[in-house]
Amino acid sequence: MAFIDFTLAPASVYSRPVKVAPPAAIAMSPMETAASEIGSHDPLSSIGEASTLRRWVNAVFAIRRPAPLADRKLEAIRRLTVAAHFGRETQLAQEMCDALANGVDLVQATAILMRFDRTAVA
Repeated sequence: MAFIDFTLAPASVYSRPVKVAPPAAIAMSPMETAASEIGSHDPLSSIGEASTLRRWVNAVFAIRRPAPLADRKLEAIRRLTVAAHFGRETQLAQEMCDALANGVDLVQATAILMRFDRTAVA
């Protein structure tokens, strides 16, 4: 076995990695970050069309769906966040296309997907 002397290595090799802000904080404005945070707390049912049975159950038990956000871009960010958190791949792909069409750029969409350990959808 060969002996390797590690005592001569510079101190920077052993230092801890530098903490950097997460990509979402860099890519999005505070309002967009807030919309993403709202979406991380919304249920998956908030982005899909409710069936007749679901609407009936919601009416009987007075369950209200979250209201959509007023700005189309912020609503697209919220929906993409919900889809990234809960959704299936086909639903995520649809929301990704809608988000890109509503003004969300690819860096922002990737930051949202990375937040939930999802990969980019082609």
